[in-house]
Amino acid sequence: MKKIFVSLLVLAASLNIMATDYAVATLTLKGNTSLEQGQVTLVKTDNPAAASYCAPLYIDQYKVVMYAISGSEKYQIWANADLTNFPLGIKTYSDANYTITVSNVSGAETLSLYDAVTDQTIALTNGQTYEFTADANSTIADRFVINRPTPLVKGICFNYNVLTLTKYAGETVEVFPYGGTTAAMTQAIAADAATDVDLNALASGKYLVKVGTEEYVIDVKPAVTVVP
Repeated sequence: MKKIFVSLLVLAASLNIMATDYAVATLTLKGNTSLEQGQVTLVKTDNPAAASYCAPLYIDQYKVVMYAISGSEKYQIWANADLTNFPLGIKTYSDANYTITVSNVSGAETLSLYDAVTDQTIALTNGQTYEFTADANSTIADRFVINRPTPLVKGICFNYNVLTLTKYAGETVEVFPYGGTTAAMTQAIAADAATDVDLNALASGKYLVKVGTEEYVIDVKPAVTVVP
């Protein structure tokens, strides 16, 4: 434990000297009955030297512990520029109930922890705690992730003459002058991520928007009444 603590101090000092954007959080997992515990520290940074501070986990030394997973390896300290959807594992003991406590938080960004079993996300802020149940005497590697992306919700928004479509990958947007049969604009949607269709080049007036089987009437560049 002393070696890990020293490594954390050196890592924190290094990140501050390099003046990079970073986020740090330590998660301590404790059994609520046995009080056995272990911890993992996560560092999100673009400092190219940070990877040298990653520390492997010797899991047999712990009865209860949380750890970072990279490939087939387990880590007690993990530093990387990208922690999106990054998996964490836990090792449980005889307890049925566990608490995660967050500490040593620093940096400009707040990391988050997602529990796939309870479908809950918590912000990793200093002093934050999270209680959950888990099978005793188990190693679980498919339950917790850091910085899980927010699931996309299908939808269309029309604002300032720009159509924004989300979760329409593979569809084609057709924009027709209202009552017309020839499209004034068409655009293929390549991805589910929010995609903009700029209609500012069209003349003002009403248009019919077709996306698959869906149809919408919009008003491009509507007249604005100025209130004195």
